[in-house]
Parts: sequence; C-alpha cells; structure tokens
Amino acid sequence: MGILLSGLIGALLVFFIQWGREWWHNERARRGLLRLLSSEIQHNAVVVETIRDSGQTLNSSRDVASCMTTEAWRASRQSVVTLPPRVLEPLDDYYRPLEVLLTLLSFPNVGEERMERWTRKMLAEALGREFVRSSDPWGDYERIMLEAQEHAEARIGEYLARPWWSSLFLRTDEWIQRQRHMPYQTHQDGF
Repeated sequence: MGILLSGLIGALLVFFIQWGREWWHNERARRGLLRLLSSEIQHNAVVVETIRDSGQTLNSSRDVASCMTTEAWRASRQSVVTLPPRVLEPLDDYYRPLEVLLTLLSFPNVGEERMERWTRKMLAEALGREFVRSSDPWGDYERIMLEAQEHAEARIGEYLARPWWSSLFLRTDEWIQRQRHMPYQTHQDGF
C-alpha cells in the first residue's frame, strides 16, 4: 500500500511540475506577445502624432498607409487567442478599424471620393435630405481606431503590471473586480 501511495504522490508531483512549466512558458509567451503588440501600437501612435503635428489630418496624409503597421497583429493571430478576453477585446477593437482604415486609404482617388462625400453630406444637412454615399468611412474608422488605441494600451499595461503569478487566478480576480464595481442593487418589489 505504501508503494502504491508513494507512486501516486510521485505521479501527481510530476503532473503538477509539468503543468507549472507549461503554464510558465505560456505566460511568458503571452507577456512577450503583449509587449510586441504594445510596441506596435505605440509606433502607430507616434506616426499619428507626427502627422497631426505637421498640420495634416490622418486621412489626408500619404504616409499613413506606408508608416502605420499591423504586422505584429497579423503575425500573432493564432497566439492572441490565448489572451484573456479583457485584453483581447480592446486589441481587436483597435486593430479591426485600423486595418479597415488602411485598406480604405489604399483606394485610388481617395481625396476626390472624400471630397464628393463631404459635399453630399453638407448638401444633405442643408436640404434636410439623405443622399447616397454621403457617409465618411475614412473619418469614422479613424475616430474609432484612435478611441480604441488608448483603451488597448491601458489594458495591456494593466496585464503587464500584474505579478506573473496573478494570471493563475485571473478569472477569480476579474470576478472580484466586477463584484467591487457593481452597484448595490435593492429590490423594488418589497422583498
């Protein structure tokens, strides 16, 4: 019986050691990936700031498509699924409109198309009517991307600022954080 018990304890010990090594490897990979994505987001933020400082808008600059990048995001698509949703969702909210914006800016005659849409929008507002193709997807996606940029960087920063062992208890910790931020609910039905 003692040999069987010591064998069971040894097998459990080996299992937990291997599980711990795998967890540690995955956690290091997640943190490295987040640092890489954070660097790409910061690079893009510097490009945006530099373009705006030059007096141009992001959509009127010819440098946006060649200077802003989504290479790290594209290369890590299989790895990002291991990120917690609290971090993955803001990253997706940033990169999705950025990729659409870069695609829209690659269309030929972007300047003329935007001017035509702007004219239609002004006429629609002046006449109180809706015109076909009066929306500005370039401006919309730029705004959405820039709003999501700070949020994505903040979530990456929060994750990287946590101690390495906290990701073991990440779901429990997120549940506790949600409970702290939920307002106290009273029952209106008299109970």
